[in-house]
Amino acid sequence: MALFNKNSKKEKNEKVENPETTKFPESNDDYLNRSLFSTVKENIDYLKAYQGECWDFVTGEFTLENNYQEINVGIVYLAGLVDQKLLNKTVIDAINRNFSKAKKSYEDEEERFKFFKTKVLTAIGVDETNMFSKLFNTLLSGDMILLIDGCSKCLIIGARLYQERPVEKPTTQITVMGSNDAFNENLLTNLSLIRKRIKNPNLIFKNYVIGKESNTNVVLMYIKGLVDENVLQEVEKRIKAIDIPEVIDASSLEVALREKQFSIFPKIFYSERPDTIAAQILEGRVAILCDSSPEALIAPSVFIQFLHSTEDFHQKAFIATFFRFLRLVGLILALFLPSFYILLILHHSELLPINLLFSAAGQRVITPLPAYLELFGVLIAFDLLRESGTRMPTALGTTISFVGSIIIGQSSVEAGLISPLIVIVAALTGIGSLVIPNYKLNLAVTIIKYIFTLVSSIFGFYGFTLSFIMLIIHFSSLRSFGADYFAPFAPFSKEGQKDALLRFPLDLLKNKRRKKEQYPY
Repeated sequence: MALFNKNSKKEKNEKVENPETTKFPESNDDYLNRSLFSTVKENIDYLKAYQGECWDFVTGEFTLENNYQEINVGIVYLAGLVDQKLLNKTVIDAINRNFSKAKKSYEDEEERFKFFKTKVLTAIGVDETNMFSKLFNTLLSGDMILLIDGCSKCLIIGARLYQERPVEKPTTQITVMGSNDAFNENLLTNLSLIRKRIKNPNLIFKNYVIGKESNTNVVLMYIKGLVDENVLQEVEKRIKAIDIPEVIDASSLEVALREKQFSIFPKIFYSERPDTIAAQILEGRVAILCDSSPEALIAPSVFIQFLHSTEDFHQKAFIATFFRFLRLVGLILALFLPSFYILLILHHSELLPINLLFSAAGQRVITPLPAYLELFGVLIAFDLLRESGTRMPTALGTTISFVGSIIIGQSSVEAGLISPLIVIVAALTGIGSLVIPNYKLNLAVTIIKYIFTLVSSIFGFYGFTLSFIMLIIHFSSLRSFGADYFAPFAPFSKEGQKDALLRFPLDLLKNKRRKKEQYPY
């Protein structure tokens, strides 16, 4: 449109000289601080300046009449987001029917607007605004806008038609026991899944609109009285400070909320399971839901939390504790087994039993590559197969991963390219990584194992020990929204050990849902 042509000097002068043209957008974000006009035509013209070229943008102007007066009104909505049956049979019919019953003329702006809001539109879910920023946010979310001549405010009518994926089973956090529903991309549906589990009047939902271009709805969830106020203030401070063009899903929100400390390890826990998020909220944490994202974020988060599973609370305490230690063993294998192998083969073979030493040496006689290159090649091949299985369709991914591993491993051993012991080490490392329940922690462990293996190959046991100490120091120095990331180990908390590696009976975990001084995350 010509009015947006900033290169035209003549049009710029016209805008300055003619005050009528100032009602139109002067920039792409002009609507953020613009108040509504008092006439329907001006408001619709302003909306058309933004959305007029959109095929699904619908506007309508008509006149309502009764025995006392005539009033022009306008309706604005997006065709694909509004429930047409509700619009035609409920909203428009109600407006015509109720306006005709008016018993006097309404000339004053406040009286006219109050008449429409309380007597003409009697449906539930009617809001109001005098700012184009809120108008656009609700309009683009699927609500219908009613503009009234002579009023510098509009009515927002909840007439959204939700096109959403049904509530399905979790796909990334699968458990044998526990609920079988997962979040979907609809924010209100996700909130209802939490409401269904926590029927507490102190459960608070706070809404924020994030992203200059995307205007994405983000909701904080917490229980008043249980949440740590310092953590809540820190989360709200970071959300208000977000200054990015768009927030598409929870992943981009996680990046915007990240700590200033660099770390490859995830510091914000996420889950697609409503039962997991509800349990975290009941522990005094803050949950963050993002519109159009089937995942929720949890703040603060600690490292040991990424090794926990929802099933831990559906088992007896002894069984849950055993499997937590089993996951810890898997983490240790995934992190350190390749580097241990390199240390024993290259630098400290005298520590091996004599029979095992002769067996390993005999296997390596015919292999052409050094041990460290052989190990790196097998680890990379395994990770390639795992990544290809992840990207392939579900029906083919598992088959390709297992068949590929068997064929490549067996063929390489028979061809004398690698030793059988290397295949065993790589297989145990891969199995250990698959035991880790959190995907992002799994990715971090995959990268760290290469670093440990490389350092061990070059510097031996000294390099391995130094790397391990640096890793522990790194864990101890990290914080998540003010909480210690390596708690309850550093700093040590006796109360926190009840639900760290150990899982005490549920009746002994009641202090976990109290103040942070009693249970430091």
